[in-house]
Amino acid sequence: MLKLKKINTHNPPVLFENILNFCIENEIYLIIDVKNGPVFYDKIEIVLTNVLKRYNYENIVYVMSYDHIFIKKIKANQDFKAKAGILYSARLVDLSHVLMSTKSDFIQTNNYYLSNDVIQEVRQHNLEIIGWCTTDIEEIKYNIHQGIEFITIEHCDIKKIKSL
Repeated sequence: MLKLKKINTHNPPVLFENILNFCIENEIYLIIDVKNGPVFYDKIEIVLTNVLKRYNYENIVYVMSYDHIFIKKIKANQDFKAKAGILYSARLVDLSHVLMSTKSDFIQTNNYYLSNDVIQEVRQHNLEIIGWCTTDIEEIKYNIHQGIEFITIEHCDIKKIKSL
């Protein structure tokens, strides 16, 4: 079991490159949540693509964002080889249209929005689903039962999850 030290104000800041190196060395998948907005960073998709290429980390990284335009841009970048997907926190009128227009590889949304219809629609596009961050064992069980590929968790008893 790997443990990361809790970062406090007395420690120097952790560099993104250091996190990437740690993940590479320990063969850990990394989910990068790009917080683009209300300030929008020009060409952030190019910067991120170049960093991932430099570290040869594209095969085990997932990039996601609430900024669907950013996802569309990064997926249009021919040098980008990682998976990218949309985050959303409401019921979408036309999920299929959003998935096709952004060229997403996966979705992440609140577990309450992962109805059978939504799961089926995402599966029709052969995409992955990441379950919303939760500590609720029942939500985790539901996601496992539904075949959700990844579940983000925090502050959860890993022994309980392994027993599911």
